Order: sequence, then C-alpha cells, then structure tokens
Amino acid sequence: MAGILLFNIEGEKLQRIRAVSSELGLECVSVDAQYHLRPLCELIGAGPIEANASAAACYDGSAAFADEMLVMNALDERTFGALLHCLRRDGAPVALKAIVTEHNLPWTAAQLHAELKQEHERIAEMLRARREGADS
Repeated sequence: MAGILLFNIEGEKLQRIRAVSSELGLECVSVDAQYHLRPLCELIGAGPIEANASAAACYDGSAAFADEMLVMNALDERTFGALLHCLRRDGAPVALKAIVTEHNLPWTAAQLHAELKQEHERIAEMLRARREGADS
C-alpha cells in the first residue's frame, strides 16, 4: 500500500502531514525510536507497527536519531508531486526525505537516516562552494 513513514515528527506538523496524507489516500505511520534498527522492508509491511516486547527489551537507543525524517513508499509520480506540494503549502517541511527503493529496502531506518544526513551535508557544501565561487 502507498504510504509514508514518519520519524520524530510531532505536534502541529504531524497533524498537518496526517491531514495531507488522508487527503491523498496515503497510509501514514509514525515510527517510534525503538524501531530505528528495523529494516525498511519490515517497517512498510501491512498495517500499523505492532509493539514487540522482545525488540523493545533489546533496544538500547544507540541507533536513535532526533532529526525529522519522512520515508515514502509506493507513491506514483502524481501522488509524490502532490504530497511535496501540499507539505510546502501547509508549512510542514521535512528536510530528510526518501523514497523506498530496491536498493534501500533492506536498510534499517538508522542506516537510511545516516545516508540522508550525508547527502544533505554534501549538497549544502556544494551550494556553499557555488555561492562562494559566484561571489569571487
């Protein structure tokens, strides 16, 4: 099913994203930190994430991340564009966004977060270098 996973998104922004998701017919699941070590293929499974006592018992928080992250699954091009448009329109931006692919499907949420952070930093560095080059 087409949907989105939300990490560390709370309050009014969470409500806005849930409203947009509902408007677009997307399932919207908030993922607790105890699931950051679970693979994306498990997190996008059917239905809401069930509490797993054994997983929670062995989770030590070391892979937890505090950044907001939004992961999209099985969105067609029109829905993808509409989601991004509506998030901007409704003032609910999320810096770290990804689409589930064949390549990242086996990654844990923590691995995906680390990769997105690195990409985000590389792009910011590239933009700074461009600005500095344009200023000289």
